[in-house]
Amino acid sequence: MTTLSRGKDLALFIVVVIVGLLIWRVWFASIEAPRADALRYLQYATNLVEYDVFGLDGKMGQPAPGRANTPLYPTFLAGVFTANGVKPEQLRCYLQRVEQSCSDTVLTAVLDAQLAIVALALIGIWLCGWMVLGRRGAWIAALMALASGQLTGFANQLLTENFSILLCSGLTLLLLLARDGRTRWQGLLGIVLGALTLNRPEFAYLAYAFIALAWLALARRQARRRTLLRAAALTLGFALLCGPWMWRNANHFGDPALTQSYGGRILAQRVRYNQMTSQELAVAFVYWLPNFGDGLAEHLFPPQAYARLGFGPGTFYRGGLPYHDAVAAQLGGEQGVTRHLLIDDVLGHPVKHAAVTFALAWRGIFVGKSWGLCALMAFLIALVLRPDVRPVLARLSLPAWYMLFFYAAVSVSVARYAVCFVPIFSLAFAIVFTRRPSMA
Repeated sequence: MTTLSRGKDLALFIVVVIVGLLIWRVWFASIEAPRADALRYLQYATNLVEYDVFGLDGKMGQPAPGRANTPLYPTFLAGVFTANGVKPEQLRCYLQRVEQSCSDTVLTAVLDAQLAIVALALIGIWLCGWMVLGRRGAWIAALMALASGQLTGFANQLLTENFSILLCSGLTLLLLLARDGRTRWQGLLGIVLGALTLNRPEFAYLAYAFIALAWLALARRQARRRTLLRAAALTLGFALLCGPWMWRNANHFGDPALTQSYGGRILAQRVRYNQMTSQELAVAFVYWLPNFGDGLAEHLFPPQAYARLGFGPGTFYRGGLPYHDAVAAQLGGEQGVTRHLLIDDVLGHPVKHAAVTFALAWRGIFVGKSWGLCALMAFLIALVLRPDVRPVLARLSLPAWYMLFFYAAVSVSVARYAVCFVPIFSLAFAIVFTRRPSMA
């Protein structure tokens, strides 16, 4: 396939994506009024628009600088609002939960901008499919990504997952491009990892893993100069994105930590699941199947085997915050809660924590619900039946698996955390449905 032909294919795909998203925008789009986490991001954006300050509180005027969250998505929202002439009072209407009288301009502006993010993510997934499988694989991968419902679904919400899908698609593409050994791809990889971190701070642990592996590669005797340059480029790319934010935090708060820690609350929710009995642990693999799992478990098992596995009253999920408060009261304050939980509930019961982590990873992997279940099967089939692309698929999936088990180890692990599997699973579908030889 010539370069000209490839360029025409990409141009055609971009036209199809733009037309398709415009049709969806006119006939099917229905952006949701902000709730829960979305209100938090909207509060940051409002304060940025009105006061040019990244801070969460602001009920009594200009907020103090804050770092409870990282800045990428709120800054994106603020930029969209500013570009569209949205006024702070229009934003406060949603913050005060009186949506009936709010201006449609606010949410419409976000929807249009987030559809552009969807288009970029689809282009990234198409390019991944093309690099591994050629023209047909590229189109199938993009189509399956759309079929997941995650791209258009999160375009309708004010949540960070919009950027997560785009950046994970870029990460996958860069891992493919980096096979030629060029230093520039490592620098771009560092930038993407930095952007992921500024979007959701837990991705810092993925970035640290990449950076550590890059520098550990210096232990090899071959091509040390090139290895050094690649490790330095990766580290510099990450630092270029995250350095200014860390410098700002050091200036305001006395330390460069990415966020103000509220990990104790999240970890408290997670470690409550370590109270699962052996029966509950086994039943969880049925109950947490998407869509039908809870009903199937209710049909097959007694109530005591699954009653605490959901999200309602009396569940492990609901018991997390009271447990956190009890530990904080015992210690005389928030300080030390995370350390206490790590020592007593994680390191004190490592086998149980590992077993429950595996079960929670099972719950978290079904991104797109039934789509995720089918996609996981496609991924396994591709690994077994396509040895020609098995190494590249396995390697590309490592960051998504890393984050899946990280979330399962330290949080309640729900499916929207696993959006990095969207490009991987879409590629797996394309591999299963494409018989032509790999271009990898």
